[in-house]
Amino acid sequence: PGSAPSIDGFWLARLNAPDAMTPSSLELASTETMTVHALTLVDTRTGDFVQLTLDPWTRVLSSDIKLYENGAVLPRAFVVHHWSTVADSERGTEDALAIMRDASFDPAQRVVISSDDATATAPPNTPTDADAVSTAVISAYAPEVVVVQVDAAGDGWLLLTDAFYPGWKATLDGEPVPIYRADVMFRAVRIPAGTSEVVFRYEPSWRTWLPFAALPWLLAVIVMLVVSLRQSQKAS
Repeated sequence: PGSAPSIDGFWLARLNAPDAMTPSSLELASTETMTVHALTLVDTRTGDFVQLTLDPWTRVLSSDIKLYENGAVLPRAFVVHHWSTVADSERGTEDALAIMRDASFDPAQRVVISSDDATATAPPNTPTDADAVSTAVISAYAPEVVVVQVDAAGDGWLLLTDAFYPGWKATLDGEPVPIYRADVMFRAVRIPAGTSEVVFRYEPSWRTWLPFAALPWLLAVIVMLVVSLRQSQKAS
């Protein structure tokens, strides 16, 4: 791209075909490492053009706007068997970000857990079967309840890429388990090998103490009503 124009840091290259054609595939060769970000076929006779969609993107809408779907994103829930732990503190968050910025960090294979709990810092036990695959399927998803069916090839973590937020509680096969902050902002639960069901449920503490906090007000209203009734009876 020595003589090709540069636009916002991207090189614009134009390749001319010797004859009119309807290509079914294109193959580019280069002596330098390059990444193709966009590709457009242009019919120079008429000015007509077609923008090609490169993997992993798929165009799902083309009108006044163009909408693309990324087919290479991670699922909302998945299992990992490798992890690092950092302190659950501001300094620990900086350490987690440093780990995740490393080019070798693969979020599909490794998670960073923020915790000082021994459960989180226990060493990984990777699956013994290299070909074994762990799965996590969301069987129910509602604003305050998420149910995930897990089949783990070894012990590890179920990662739910919903925001870590106070008030959420989790159970593993009906037994309460802690939720850890994962990859700075998501939720994770330690899981054993085999099949299990993990349920995330939003149960903020205020729902527990709200009835007790409202009781004095309810008693005050009852007293006011009784006094008002008696005054009305005396007046009559």
